[in-house]
Amino acid sequence: MAVSTETQATVNGTHNDSKPLELAIDLPRSPGLKLNLHLTILANSILLFLTSTDSDAIPNSAVQMGSFVYALPDRYNPSQPMSTALYPAPSSLDFTTRMAKVLTRKLSKPCYCAFAEEVTEDQMKGLGRPHPDLA
Repeated sequence: MAVSTETQATVNGTHNDSKPLELAIDLPRSPGLKLNLHLTILANSILLFLTSTDSDAIPNSAVQMGSFVYALPDRYNPSQPMSTALYPAPSSLDFTTRMAKVLTRKLSKPCYCAFAEEVTEDQMKGLGRPHPDLA
């Protein structure tokens, strides 16, 4: 008997199989530095892991734990998501919180966001101006 390769849609048109999106972005103003992104969009939440790697780094080396933040939409004020740091690291807490809140505000879903490295503001400026919808 033949097995169907079609995925069955679940409630509200979402699928059970959510494959993560993985990207490595070169930062133009910081040669050799890449921003690595691992994004998983689930039915009820978003999971984002960010880290940076240097071309001089040893492959498969351990990375220090950064901040881990949870943000969720505020039902009474959707433009101001609420957030809490599940694991705060002072060097990356501000950036991680901002990322979690932006995703929560734009997608109206709770978001778990982790950032494992310290990236300076000068390095982040290399990505250019933020899109007006993300500001």
